[in-house]
Amino acid sequence: MCNENTIFAALHNADMEPTVAKVRTDSQTSSLFQVLKDHSNETVDNLVATSNTYCYKRAIDNYDETASANPSHSFSSKPCRIVVVNEEEMLSAMINAFEQLESDGLKADFIAAPNTNTVLLPTDASEITKTIRDIDRTMEMCDHALYRGHIYARPNSATFTFLHMMSVESYLHHLLSNDSLRERVLKHFATLTKILGHKDCTVIRQLQFNNDLIKVEGGVVFKISARKFMTA
Repeated sequence: MCNENTIFAALHNADMEPTVAKVRTDSQTSSLFQVLKDHSNETVDNLVATSNTYCYKRAIDNYDETASANPSHSFSSKPCRIVVVNEEEMLSAMINAFEQLESDGLKADFIAAPNTNTVLLPTDASEITKTIRDIDRTMEMCDHALYRGHIYARPNSATFTFLHMMSVESYLHHLLSNDSLRERVLKHFATLTKILGHKDCTVIRQLQFNNDLIKVEGGVVFKISARKFMTA
């Protein structure tokens, strides 16, 4: 349902003066490619810094004449911004894509905007993805696995079997006792819950069913391909 008028209205209501136009692939693809290719160089970095200074000065001129021209807080120095407008369905996939782009040298802010009426502050996607990787490693060491918003655990004597343990949200609460994860999990608790708790999460590989095994009573499974019983 998004169009030029919707984008213009959103930016205009944010006290910006936008000019919105469609990107025509026949004539502007090369320009877009050039922007992405040269997104981070000295000239672009200077443009970002100049823009930050101009925007801050304009804001304090309009709202507070006594404010300092040198802001005490830091603006983003990254020239690109990735915005997710469909957080529920696309946040997990976009963070995964962003991580891969970042490994190739992309420098960008990552923002989740669930709807046109809500704009969240920039999120440190690098820290989130690193935290998720650390959670994944912790789960692997503890023989835990993710499946459709819940955490499963493999008993000590089991080879294949996983038993339901708790929800993702409860698991994150338990991780708050981990000294190396506590601060990051607490900082991004809501985002981590949404990503890992989604039934289609792919950032951490979900538990897979092995259809070659048939569960038998007494902690034993029958392996169809081998035609023999095995310890579950």
